[in-house]
Amino acid sequence: MVISAITSPITQLAIKYPVRDSVAPREEAKAPALRNMTSEDDHMNIGSRHALILATLSDTSNFKEPIAPTGAFCSTGNCTFERYQSLGVCVKTANITEHLRVEEFDSPDMIDTLVLGYPNPDAKVWRASLPSGLEMAHQTPMSAMVDMLNGSETFAFQDDEDLQKTRISSFTVIYTNPTELNDTWWKEISEAVGMPFASDAIGAIYDFRHEAMEVMYHLCVQTYETNISMGIETTTLVETSAVPVEQEDPFFLDMRCKALLAQASHTCNQSVDRWHETLQLKDPRFLTRLSVNSTLEEEHFSASYYSLEMISSMLKTDAVGYASASYVTKEYRDTAVFFRGQEFIKTLFETVIFGINNIINSTLRQTCLENIHTNVATSLSSRMRVNRPLRYTANSFNISGEALTQVSYVHITWGWITVLAVEIGVALLFLALTIISQSNLNSGQASSREERYAFREAKNSSLATLVALDEVSRARAGGGLRPLDELKGASKSLRVRFEGRQMVTSDENVVETSQVGGRSI
Repeated sequence: MVISAITSPITQLAIKYPVRDSVAPREEAKAPALRNMTSEDDHMNIGSRHALILATLSDTSNFKEPIAPTGAFCSTGNCTFERYQSLGVCVKTANITEHLRVEEFDSPDMIDTLVLGYPNPDAKVWRASLPSGLEMAHQTPMSAMVDMLNGSETFAFQDDEDLQKTRISSFTVIYTNPTELNDTWWKEISEAVGMPFASDAIGAIYDFRHEAMEVMYHLCVQTYETNISMGIETTTLVETSAVPVEQEDPFFLDMRCKALLAQASHTCNQSVDRWHETLQLKDPRFLTRLSVNSTLEEEHFSASYYSLEMISSMLKTDAVGYASASYVTKEYRDTAVFFRGQEFIKTLFETVIFGINNIINSTLRQTCLENIHTNVATSLSSRMRVNRPLRYTANSFNISGEALTQVSYVHITWGWITVLAVEIGVALLFLALTIISQSNLNSGQASSREERYAFREAKNSSLATLVALDEVSRARAGGGLRPLDELKGASKSLRVRFEGRQMVTSDENVVETSQVGGRSI
């Protein structure tokens, strides 16, 4: 029992039953991908609208971090995939503040540009404009406007020929950046639960400057790594490529859209006669040829003019607009923030450009500005390649991966097994010594009479009767110590009876004892 108490916990330490992943051949592991977006059945106009909604609703960090690509399916909750490529949308941003021209006027009546918000005839007007003709006029330090550049217009990417060929849409974002604040008030507001009134926020901004950025969305080939563990998908965009295939007639998406303020329109002209044209991109695996199987044949990625025009038109519809905080006037007793545009513009104004923490931290604002547009590109790419529950592109397909299931196995720690073996060896040694000792006693090899008769077992022996007698009866039976043979003979001829709870000898039983040296032995 003692040995068992010692060896049992050692056995538990030595033998464990961990789990490891094993391929489950009958389970599903698939990740969506797209190579060709050239079908007339593509519905990327609807997909683009959904993408803009997801770009804002999927955010959980107030745009401090971009959202991650999703769409993979794993029936076991644990799946792995090799790197794979898919057609997608990428985005580039650039600061174009140096191209801004800022003017000040004493009254809205002095300019013919639409003043954002509710014009106050007695207040100063600022007008920030770009050489392309896009301009923003406002009267408060909290204003922003997004509009789309036409054709090949760009301020930051004119030297990137590949980017121009793969261009889908290019937008300008003009906004005010507070530079001098009532720090005490803003600190208190940042720690409060609710949002401040616009009039209070305006009053806490003492000075500001105008800034502008260009955001260009373009077609690209994206390389992904996908892993699903415990039901949680982790898809990482590890590489992008936008290298067009040389074509006899170079491809260029020539979007012509009406200006937001001048013509009060979100629409773009359609080039139906060019819908059959196709933009082809090179497979990034063949650009270096370092990690490509020599047996593979290069297959280009492609998108039709029609599909790209649908994406660009929907971005123009849902991603342009303006917002401006307005002073309290007699007509509007409550402070108002005037919006024109979809939910994207509202989120851009309230959460990104003029979020409580972003107003006092221009670096954080810039990060959030980049992330919200990255979210748009990520959502567009996901809508292009996913095929469930809705399919927006007819040629999307699935990349197969490995579905894994957890299987338990026996793991033996040999260090503990060695300790256990030593314990068993010691126990066997004691057992062997005991057997040898008993063998010597039984064979008469003991060194003395005392050693030979040191231990005797009374079980199933007639000697037990002598032991059970009381002192008087034991004396009548012979008493004292005698040789073993005499004790056995006396016990066999002894007659006993029970009196109450004691065993006594019969009256006629008197056993003679041998005398050694004048005394009983």
